[in-house]
Amino acid sequence: MKTLKLFIILILIACFSNNIVKADFIFGEPTKVPNINSDSYDCFPQISRDGLELYFTSKRNANSNKIWVSRRSAIDDPWSEPVKLDDSVNGVGTVTSPSLSADGLELYFARNRNLWISTRQSKDDPWDEPIELEAPVKTGNWEGYPCISADGLELYFLSDRPGGGSNPTNTDIFVTTRPTQDNPWGEPVKLSTNVNSNQYETTPFISSDGLLLFFVRGYSKEHIYLSRRTTITEPWGPAEFFTPINSGSAGDIWGSSPGETELSASFAVGDSTIYFSRGTNVHSSDWNIWQM
Repeated sequence: MKTLKLFIILILIACFSNNIVKADFIFGEPTKVPNINSDSYDCFPQISRDGLELYFTSKRNANSNKIWVSRRSAIDDPWSEPVKLDDSVNGVGTVTSPSLSADGLELYFARNRNLWISTRQSKDDPWDEPIELEAPVKTGNWEGYPCISADGLELYFLSDRPGGGSNPTNTDIFVTTRPTQDNPWGEPVKLSTNVNSNQYETTPFISSDGLLLFFVRGYSKEHIYLSRRTTITEPWGPAEFFTPINSGSAGDIWGSSPGETELSASFAVGDSTIYFSRGTNVHSSDWNIWQM
């Protein structure tokens, strides 16, 4: 069974790498993730790079969104009962959209429209008091939905900072880079029009090899797109509508449009499952975390 699952995982990686989104590969039907969802708002999952921790945002047992985590000992195991992170991370106000570094020792997230980072000495230690990312990442505008690359040298996030595109009131995806993990973050750069449009772009997720970028585009209904590059030094290619997950079509971007809305696709190498969130529209409270 494990050999068969590994074979399926290798096929999945090969399919993504060779520009095959749906044809020539059989995707399962989306289902809600067992043990994770509540009767409240559950959204913005990002799985750790080793596939053993699933961080997400939830409004359960709280008046505002907080970060929770579910764990498992092995990829074949079920997810544990979610645990809310300590108050060192979940301080006053809205805390959302977590992203864990590959070594599991840095946690990036958004708090009150700014980006923060918390660190820990080992995976068994509690999270330290978070530090707000300063300029040039911070501008006083909205910065949110971070995703740290597996090598720790790229940080993707959204912002509505000036110069954000043809519709300056919308959010676009930016990336800040650094030559080593000991260096400070550089001046953020807005991704090209292959990714950003005159709609809202949110919830970026970059694959472990740095060659696939999942993100969301739309208005009151949003859907998941995929952009590719052949090397980590190349620009991102044209956005592709990620049909296997999306419940609507590319034109279904308003509250009255057919289908639901999807956010926050992520996956880990070694796990054949893609995780994402789905709700009626971006303003609804019926969000749950799904898998496929």
